[in-house]
Amino acid sequence: MKRYDGGKKAKADSLMIEATRKRQIAKGQVALGKAQVKNKVKAGRTLGEYTGKIKDAGKKVPVGAERLKIASDIKRSAMVDEYQAKKLTSATRAKTPTKKPKARKAKK
Repeated sequence: MKRYDGGKKAKADSLMIEATRKRQIAKGQVALGKAQVKNKVKAGRTLGEYTGKIKDAGKKVPVGAERLKIASDIKRSAMVDEYQAKKLTSATRAKTPTKKPKARKAKK
């Protein structure tokens, strides 16, 4: 009979997927940050004629070390998600049955 885990396995799976997604984002941020540091890109650039969301227009673009800090924060968040997922899966893992203790013999 399958044990009911209260959705812990599904939550653990989604946490692992989220951790993987965050690591991929951090990898891109690290690559951009290192390239900007290497090419000495100046800070203070704005998005200018940004065609994305209107609320993002006119915001400052993170440059160089700022991107590396963002990447380290995202990696830390991914690590927390992974630890939480492992904690959930260890709670749902089937426990090994213990042997019954032998019956004691009555003293005469």
